[in-house]
Amino acid sequence: VGGGLLEMIARQQGAVADRYGVRFRVSRIAVRDLTKARTPLAAGIPLTDKPLELVSDLRNLIALVTAVAQAPLMVRPELVQGKKISITNGTFAGCSGIITKRKLAFELVVNLELLGTSVSVTLPAEYAELAITPRE
Repeated sequence: VGGGLLEMIARQQGAVADRYGVRFRVSRIAVRDLTKARTPLAAGIPLTDKPLELVSDLRNLIALVTAVAQAPLMVRPELVQGKKISITNGTFAGCSGIITKRKLAFELVVNLELLGTSVSVTLPAEYAELAITPRE
């Protein structure tokens, strides 16, 4: 992992977390020279000059990615077609609508009633929650 990659991870960390609900953390860095000065972003991350030590980490990552590919992770599985939702974040926060379909495992297509017109929007599933309907 070079300094440029550490900077990119730090710069995009919030967007990745908002979009996918995960945070990347660099747990070790393989280097050629243990004595070379590093970017401040590398402070506290263990260094090794034996890259084969990282093989188990890579195997674990491959196993995780493979498992997810076979059984995809779904953000907010309770949010399904036909359910009424309230939007909690983003441009349409405070609006409510009906889910018309799921797009991928982490997005919803929702019909909203705005100013007497029906509008279809796509939004991240984490921006929505099931609407509370009063009991009769």
